[in-house]
Parts: sequence; structure tokens; C-alpha cells
Amino acid sequence: MGFFTIFLAMIFVFSAPSWSGTVYQIDSEKSSIRYKLAYSLGFHSGKALWPKGRIEVEEKPFRLVFSEISLPISAMSTGSEKRDCHMREALGLDYSKSAYPKEHVCDSENRMPSEGANAAIFTEIHFKGFPVEAKGLDPDFEGEQTFRISGSLEIHGVKNPVQVDMKLSRHGPQTMNATGGFDVKLSDYGITVKPFLLIAVKDSAHVDLDLKFVSRIQSK
Repeated sequence: MGFFTIFLAMIFVFSAPSWSGTVYQIDSEKSSIRYKLAYSLGFHSGKALWPKGRIEVEEKPFRLVFSEISLPISAMSTGSEKRDCHMREALGLDYSKSAYPKEHVCDSENRMPSEGANAAIFTEIHFKGFPVEAKGLDPDFEGEQTFRISGSLEIHGVKNPVQVDMKLSRHGPQTMNATGGFDVKLSDYGITVKPFLLIAVKDSAHVDLDLKFVSRIQSK
């Protein structure tokens, strides 16, 4: 590497804007995401474990800078293995290549193929967001504060804008809780759920977040 290249690299590093704040990582073992799917006779309730992600905050005054959450569809459970496999069909398959939704591809043991046209390719749900507004901004933020976060939600390979009101609770510099909820319209993400006999899933779902964060990185 020549002197000129090193010189340019030094200029870039020292002239780049610095970010002062803290990164909080999701504590996957203590976090969960719950959801309700409306259907002909009521609701199917489910829970998703092992979400991953982080939020980035600036301190004094406190400001939420960035947030991201990802969730494997394999971690979603309604308590019925057959129903869960059918849900993974709807969320994970490329309908243009798969036999689904014309027919189910789950086998008798409620498993999907691991390869080929009937294997899931959309294996995770992703959210990335930035804050829109803070209600009752507390410069030192100790306790609870509500943020309205706008961002993009990606399900089944389709991204759509979404807004979520999140309540952040912090008691000390190392941990933070985040709770909130939002509605999802399945057709907005091109999701088709096959009816079972005369029982059909409706086009709406509600999601509730209960996330625990732990401070991992601090930049000054």
C-alpha cells in the first residue's frame, strides 16, 4: 500500500463524523413477540421466540437513532405443529415456483422440504426503523418514554412502510425494555393462507412486542 493511499485513508477516518451513543442488543432469551391471526371462528394466538436485533441511542439528550429486529419464521408457534407448518408455507414459500398454494407441501410429520421449489426461501421477518417523534422527551431519560417509530417491515420478501408506538423503559444504563404493537394486513405482503375445510384465515393480524435489551457497545 503506497503512502498516498494511506494518506487518503487517514483523511477519511479522521474527517468522518463521529457518533456518540450506545448500542443495545436484544436479549433473545428474555424477549418474545406475540401475534393474533383472525379466522372464521375467532383468533389463533401464537408466540415467536429468539428475536434478534438492536437499537442505537444517543445520550443527553436521549434520542433513539436506529432500530432493527429480525425473527426466524421457524421460531413462530401457535401450539399446533400442523398449523405452524402451514403458516411457514404461507410465509416462507415462493408461490411462483412452489406447489403451494394449490396444495400443501408439509409432509405427514409437519415438515417442509429442505431443498427444491417447495423449500422456504423467505426464512426471516425483518423490521428496520427510525424515530419520528418522542412524546414527553426527557433529556436524561430514566423511566419510561414513548417513541413513534417509522420504518420498513419485510415479510414474505415484500417490504412495506409501518409505524409503531414503542414504550421504552430504562432503569440504569445497562438494560432497557421495549413494548408496543401494530397491525399487519396479510395481502399487503402477498401472503396466501389456504383455508381448512370452511375455516379461513382473515386478512389481518395483530403483533405485540415485548423486547429486552442489554447495552453491548458504547461509543464516544
